Amino acid sequence: MAAGQPQRSAGRSIRVAGGITLLNVLVYGLGLVTGPLQARALGPTGRGELAAIVVVPAVLAVLADLGLSTYTLRAVARGRPVREIVGSVMPVSLGLGLIVAILGIFIATFVAAGRKEVFLFVLLGCFLMPITLSSLILNGTNWAQERWGIWTLVRTIPSVGGFLATVLLFVLGRLTVTTAAAAVLTLGVLGILPLLTVLRGTGRPYWDAGVAREAVSFGARSWLFGVSALANARLDQLMMTRLVPSSELGLYAVAVNVTVLQTAVRSAVISAIFPRVSGGEPALIGRALRTTLSLTALVAIGLMVPVGIILPWLFGNNFSGAVDMARLLILAAVPQAGAEILASGLIGGGAPGWAARGQLVALAITIPGLLLLLHPLGGVGAALVSLVAYSVTFGFLLWKTIQRLGGRWSDYVVPRRSDVIALVSALASTGPRIRLWGSNAGSPSQPRGPDRPGPVA
Repeated sequence: MAAGQPQRSAGRSIRVAGGITLLNVLVYGLGLVTGPLQARALGPTGRGELAAIVVVPAVLAVLADLGLSTYTLRAVARGRPVREIVGSVMPVSLGLGLIVAILGIFIATFVAAGRKEVFLFVLLGCFLMPITLSSLILNGTNWAQERWGIWTLVRTIPSVGGFLATVLLFVLGRLTVTTAAAAVLTLGVLGILPLLTVLRGTGRPYWDAGVAREAVSFGARSWLFGVSALANARLDQLMMTRLVPSSELGLYAVAVNVTVLQTAVRSAVISAIFPRVSGGEPALIGRALRTTLSLTALVAIGLMVPVGIILPWLFGNNFSGAVDMARLLILAAVPQAGAEILASGLIGGGAPGWAARGQLVALAITIPGLLLLLHPLGGVGAALVSLVAYSVTFGFLLWKTIQRLGGRWSDYVVPRRSDVIALVSALASTGPRIRLWGSNAGSPSQPRGPDRPGPVA
């Protein structure tokens, strides 16, 4: 690698992350409008039922994906032909989706616990799982090629459409659990359509049994991380669907919404660096982690006091009980961001097992913690468990990253003057440089060398 390439890659990744952050702020900003409207129209109980409808299919998709989409992203980023990967991996995904569809009635019955709207839409989500899992393979391909224009459409169609549908239904007095869930389901399917352009010009897909076995082998290791991370991120809401009243889940769902700005930052950084780390640029991890931790911590400091005023004002006094939950989750978002950046670096660098082990350690805290605290403390207990679990995960993954890449802990967590300069200069040139809005920015990524330890940028 040329001497100046890590710096150029870091600057390019910051520009991409800056553009994606702006997009995420737009998407989550729309959610700050639709969230209060849903809360006021549905109340805590209805909002809790809608959360169950949305969360369960999302969790099932991660479980059934078996890490195949992560393998697809990494393989394409390293130069494997798209038609080979799609032809060999997608049939496996379709088969897994069919298994979920067959089990759908049992899954929906268990989750719904007699709530007919929850049963209907969870069942529909299961029936659509073959399409959902296939779209994850296409999305991994698109992400690896850094086709940010298509990525933008996939992100904005559900969010902008959901905003328009929610406002219209609210104004007409028709915003119910059924209409809101139908809009989410329909727009989710529409958001998949732009990904079909990934197949254009790639040639006829073909099956390769060796590639399929490789995908399952690597995918299973990264899947273990994904499932563990999902458990730490979503297990609280899943367990709350059965262990606490729907109104308590509704409060918790609103509290989670408060962390959207922090989520926007960390997801943007991961989107920008993962294809390049997968392609052989591990040096990006240090600067990405320092910058992300600093930004999420600043947001946390700025939100802690105002959230007590803003949350009841936006969602109504019925949701005042979500304030303490929100404050704990705002704090938890800082180590969560660090853990997700480090995990992406380990997975992209070919060490998904270590990322999974970190999440399993945290899961050992999450499960007994939720069982112990959900009943007496409700959503506050769930938020407290999240804070502890994310902190443990971050500490473990930081330790393993230092072992793998070298350096000191301060190289990864203490911000530098050069980080601020690079961030400001890169964001200043975000628009014209990455062409995020409306076109496919950049050409497909090419291989950047074998897996190896690299210096901390």
